[in-house]
Amino acid sequence: MVRLGGASLVERAPVFSTDGKRLLLCTASTISVYSVATGLLITQLHGHTAPVTSAVVVQAATVVTHVWTSSLDGTIRLWDFTTGVILTTVHVGLPILSMVIPDLCTLPASSAVKSSGSKLKNPVAFLSVHSTKKEQNCDWNTRIICFNLTSRKPIPGHLAKLRSPGNLVVSPAGGLVGLPDGFKIWVWKVPTGSLENARHIQELLLHHTAKLLQVTFDATETRVAGGDENGRILIWENVGEHKFSSRTEKGGKEKKSQIVHEHPTTNSATTTCPGVRGSDDAAALTKYHWHSREVQFLIFSSDGVYLLSGGLEGVLVIWQLETGKCQFLPRLGGPLVSIAASPNPSLYAIACLDNAVKFVNIGTLSIERSIQGIKPPVPFPKNVKLHSLRASIEPHERKMVLPTQNISLQFYDTANDQHVGELQVVPRNYLSEGKSKNRTAQLPSTFVSHVAFSADGTSMATVDIGIPEQGIGGGACLKFWDRPSQQLQYSVNTQVDELHEIAALVFHPRELLAVTCSHSDFKVWVPTGTRRNNRTSWRCRSVGSYRQKPMLAAGFSFDGTILAVGAAELITLWNPSTNEMIRVLASSSSAYISLLAFVNHSNCLVAASSGSRGHLTVWDLSTLTVSWDCSMHVEALAVDPVRPNFAVLAALPYTIKNEGWKSIALFINKDSVVALFGVDSPSPTRYWSLRDGIGGTILFFPESVACLALPSAQPAPEAAETKNDNAETDADSTKSTLVILTRSREFALLNPYDEEYEHKPLTTKGGQVPDTNVLSAFSSMYGKAVTPKKPAAGLLSAVTSKAPWGSLLEGPSHVLPPLTRICIPFMESLLQKQRGQS
Repeated sequence: MVRLGGASLVERAPVFSTDGKRLLLCTASTISVYSVATGLLITQLHGHTAPVTSAVVVQAATVVTHVWTSSLDGTIRLWDFTTGVILTTVHVGLPILSMVIPDLCTLPASSAVKSSGSKLKNPVAFLSVHSTKKEQNCDWNTRIICFNLTSRKPIPGHLAKLRSPGNLVVSPAGGLVGLPDGFKIWVWKVPTGSLENARHIQELLLHHTAKLLQVTFDATETRVAGGDENGRILIWENVGEHKFSSRTEKGGKEKKSQIVHEHPTTNSATTTCPGVRGSDDAAALTKYHWHSREVQFLIFSSDGVYLLSGGLEGVLVIWQLETGKCQFLPRLGGPLVSIAASPNPSLYAIACLDNAVKFVNIGTLSIERSIQGIKPPVPFPKNVKLHSLRASIEPHERKMVLPTQNISLQFYDTANDQHVGELQVVPRNYLSEGKSKNRTAQLPSTFVSHVAFSADGTSMATVDIGIPEQGIGGGACLKFWDRPSQQLQYSVNTQVDELHEIAALVFHPRELLAVTCSHSDFKVWVPTGTRRNNRTSWRCRSVGSYRQKPMLAAGFSFDGTILAVGAAELITLWNPSTNEMIRVLASSSSAYISLLAFVNHSNCLVAASSGSRGHLTVWDLSTLTVSWDCSMHVEALAVDPVRPNFAVLAALPYTIKNEGWKSIALFINKDSVVALFGVDSPSPTRYWSLRDGIGGTILFFPESVACLALPSAQPAPEAAETKNDNAETDADSTKSTLVILTRSREFALLNPYDEEYEHKPLTTKGGQVPDTNVLSAFSSMYGKAVTPKKPAAGLLSAVTSKAPWGSLLEGPSHVLPPLTRICIPFMESLLQKQRGQS
């Protein structure tokens, strides 16, 4: 069974349950339910086939476990989130971008405008839906409509047609609905009676001179706050005092106000309504400015005394509206993106851009606990031409290790989809990067490029690379770490500053020995002490090079007797004990080798390169010949630790560009394929298409990690493409788990040899169905996947014996036999061919 995890926790704003004991998060195509008391995952709701965009909890005294959700799959579903049962499914037919249900909001105890009994009978949802294909030629792509959830039918008419607006927001009492749209804010008054046409809903506009990104309402529904792209906060007082004062007609319809949308200009209203622009229906406008960049969220406190704001500075700002003074809660770890208020007036859930949700107590200005997902990937600079680390395995606890943006390593438990710990490689505090309209955020100046562990997990080595600024500084820093205890705690043992960037880092499988590859050589590192307890530091024992070629990849054999180092397009084989070169292997490919790995239970070595002329080559070291090779842009390579198989993450070419006699594959999109190979055939035994795979990686876990413990065992989702044509079943009971990690840090765990996947699709948690042409592109490159047939005994020798010189001409020039030995057999073979043709 496929198990998924690692989705983003902060794509949408969090939502508290009615009793405040649970927190609901939209995680790709699922809804994850967490405990507020412990921060642990309780259950997941599976059913949507596309990302979930909104979650609205039913606020009723008798029903505390129901939630409505909307999705890009065009459906609205009602769940019981304690049992995971879908109670109702409403088909809208259009992708839903955001949703609010005013009838399900909590009314103040003193409010007698609406009756809660009538609200729950016929709830009406306000939806922001994406336009259909026929409407794409218009100057708008989003419609705001109303949908009756009881009759499951849309209400005639629409509220607005817009181009890329923000998310819908509802007031705490459910009387107003708002939406930021460019330089204005839409405000609709929710009717109290039955709604026959959406055009009967009253509306007004609030204008501003900059693009508005956020909007929120206070509990009295007289204040509207907005945040713009420049960090300014605007608060309109007594909004709708004139336009929303009409009474209801008979039959429950609202009187339609005659609203004239004027371009915001100064008029006589400016004298009576300070700060208000044009004909906006507001008594006054107050502005606050602390944020240096765009405002990411706004929310009023339940009593209306405070306004909470957050942005990319990573600081929570608490404004006291009466005095205009503010308090700060800094060092939240990263940019703030959304907020949710709990029934406890002092507790809020704040979503941060580092994929963490933090429970903040504004009374004590402290963080009570956090929910941490997999942190976002490191934006690798384009000017650094290295095959950087994307993930690794900690051998002792068998956790996945990933580099993060704040120059640290995150230890993640894939079995339970849970954050375990974090190690700061380089001390760093979060700083808000400068950003202008024409310039994106700056890339980090330092990042972790490699990490490797010793076989027993007691030692770890990391490489952090500094980017030179204006040609000054830069270089790599190699650190060796010790793990003195059984916990995931490491301390720096040795730090070495290297002048050149380190391209590869690998540990010996049986000894405390490490190898690093750099610009033109590789170095062998060993501890100074002979005993582990006496080890005080690491030192460079020896250095190796080959014709000053760049060393970009390295790998040890499983018994540790051979070290393979990639020297540009060549492979050099070394004795790691004596640092003596054994052999040089050369293939027909001119691409630089970026990945090397020995295949278990075989005499084969796999070499891979990336780029438009990437190549995958399998060498048979028993004969020092190429077993097979093919053209392939390899992103990642993983070897099964228990079987003679390996898997590659390969990019699919989007188009082929011809340059004379050459053909160059252009990898523009993010589509990729995970293919499982045997050492005997270039035809993959199984393969899976993958969205957003470029920038991801693959790993093999032993069977002990395959026992997953996700809270609810749900069937594998339906959405991506997998193939298995006549796959050969291995009777060996030992199994491995393949971990597929996408660029967006979502992962899937599966047994690649299980017959269960013969006709079942595989997908990431986002639930997006890939196009069928992804597999056709793969088939056009590599052919149809068939069962690899083992060659009969003597087949290889029979093929090579057709040439009298055998394998004498295979290999680099310095190992070829003398010319006097090969000249006569070579000339005789040519004469024999001519006599045979005549």
